[in-house]
Amino acid sequence: MIRLCPYCGFKLKNPLLEEGYRTCDNCIMVFDNCFENRIMSIGWVIRKWYIEDIYTLENKFSVQPEEVPFVNYIIESGLSHDELFKVLKDKQFRLIHQ
Repeated sequence: MIRLCPYCGFKLKNPLLEEGYRTCDNCIMVFDNCFENRIMSIGWVIRKWYIEDIYTLENKFSVQPEEVPFVNYIIESGLSHDELFKVLKDKQFRLIHQ
């Protein structure tokens, strides 16, 4: 589930619950429900709302089991949005944490 735009952190009027596309009303970016966009959206949740409890993130924001290592890494390292974007594009990082 994506509640915040993965690109700017703007709260979506209609969260992206399953497969499909959304357009952010703020930055006009189009995005889907892929792994990277879900992680970037959760990164915004962690930074904007200061939620660092993994159980809250799993229950309220539908963090999937395969996303938990990435979410823990975001919480522990305190990555900014730009740093998170670079890390997600690094394929070796993704292979290590799968």
